Amino acid sequence: MLDEETREKTLKEIRGYFAPGPREQRQLRFTLGHSHPRREIKNDVIRFSFENAIEDNDHHFRADVALILEADAATLRPDTRNVSPRWRFVGLKLLGVDRAPGDPKRPRSQESGVRGQGSGGGLPANP
Repeated sequence: MLDEETREKTLKEIRGYFAPGPREQRQLRFTLGHSHPRREIKNDVIRFSFENAIEDNDHHFRADVALILEADAATLRPDTRNVSPRWRFVGLKLLGVDRAPGDPKRPRSQESGVRGQGSGGGLPANP
């Protein structure tokens, strides 16, 4: 299970990516995953969760994250296929993190063993 202190520290550092300020000097790599996205349809909305990784050499961690997008489910139906998909970025969910050996945190933490589901550890798209 991902301990609360490691989760909060990592989320704070990831939120910093979206803060105003210089970005040219940041040493991070975003790696796209190769697995098929998780798909969920709920209340006429389709949500896709794409697993990816962020390697941050400034803060010395590698985080497994899920990039979550959603659109109106009507875009997938044959009778309403002409509807604009209106894709929306919903959030970025922290799934697990590897901290560098010099970091006082545990080397590998996982969020309750369930990847890409649940509600803990995410970053909302609109704070």
